[in-house]
Amino acid sequence: MFKVISATFNDVSLDNDAYCSHEYVSLYDGSSLHEELLGKFCSIPSAPIMTTGPALFVEFKGRRENNIGRFSLSWTFANANKGKFISGHLLTNSCSENRY
Repeated sequence: MFKVISATFNDVSLDNDAYCSHEYVSLYDGSSLHEELLGKFCSIPSAPIMTTGPALFVEFKGRRENNIGRFSLSWTFANANKGKFISGHLLTNSCSENRY
């Protein structure tokens, strides 16, 4: 069975500048930040983010001085041929740098 991940942002409350230069969530297609970057987000994207395999690396960069940056992300593991079978949720309200 070939598994992929579909990730959907439920909430993004970050500094939203054109380049997401101060606060952002980066999603990588694999298990580390050395994998292919799927996107760098400081607002909710219009469509779910899909991986090509069973791992998704999440990097969160917030600003310590404002202490308000947060995001909420839901994901679903899917068999590439048979549909969804497990899901989860990640919520953070920390403004420091985190990797999940």
